[in-house]
Amino acid sequence: IGVALLTETFGFSSGFIGYYRKRLVHFKSAVPFIAVGVPVAVTGALLAQYTNANMIMLVPHAIIAVSVVTAAFPRMARAAVEHDVDSVARAATDALVRSGRLLLPVAFALLITAPLITRLLFPGNPGPDTWFMGMVLATFAPAVVIYSFQFVLVRTLHAWENTRGPAMVQIVIALIQSLLAVLASLLLPAGDVVVGLGAAFSLAYTVGLVCTARLIVRTTGRRPLRGAAGALLRPALAAATAALGAGAVVAVSGVGPATDLWNSALVLLGAVGVYVTVFIVAAGHLSK
Repeated sequence: IGVALLTETFGFSSGFIGYYRKRLVHFKSAVPFIAVGVPVAVTGALLAQYTNANMIMLVPHAIIAVSVVTAAFPRMARAAVEHDVDSVARAATDALVRSGRLLLPVAFALLITAPLITRLLFPGNPGPDTWFMGMVLATFAPAVVIYSFQFVLVRTLHAWENTRGPAMVQIVIALIQSLLAVLASLLLPAGDVVVGLGAAFSLAYTVGLVCTARLIVRTTGRRPLRGAAGALLRPALAAATAALGAGAVVAVSGVGPATDLWNSALVLLGAVGVYVTVFIVAAGHLSK
């Protein structure tokens, strides 16, 4: 989590400094985003289980997606300067495929094993609390892919020196997330509100991903997200199949909030072993 925070902080702050020095920051667009984003961020920080789950979700994003985009961005920027639309689109598609091939298995594994992971990451906390945190983390599993794909497309727009569009999309995401958070607090039982907030995050960024993809089409006339979908279909199917196998292990084991740490670790080890084995076998069959 510390590595993820440091990577995110360095990446975004260095990007901001670079755009500011080039006078590419549109402060009139940034002000409403800050006005909406800061209260939402403070509210999220007050919800410990939500915050911890969100930070865990950022780990694969920071390690995989940020690294892939950091490597691809210079190529995108050079192609954009030369007005080579096809090269920018290919670089974006390649970044989506590379990150997706790693993030899809992580997301499906997280969906199944999240409560076991949080149980072991926070051994000093009561079992029911860490198990509930894991349920919140499971709602973030789709966001492992969605949030990272959004990040890739935003950086593609930045290569075209389009900073206003992504800022407006981020405002839309914050507004949707805030609205869904209010609905969750009004409609869900008190014990399930935080789980609803996790789902709201994934849903809001799904809308943001669609909006950003539309901006890409308007800017370049190309559809890198659609181009990546075909290449990622087989990894997604293999990961879904592996998740079914790992889920069966967790279900048969009867593990729950009251399970001790040792048995939780054994179940997690078994589930991960089955997941990896089934994924490799399924991916091999699908490639044929």
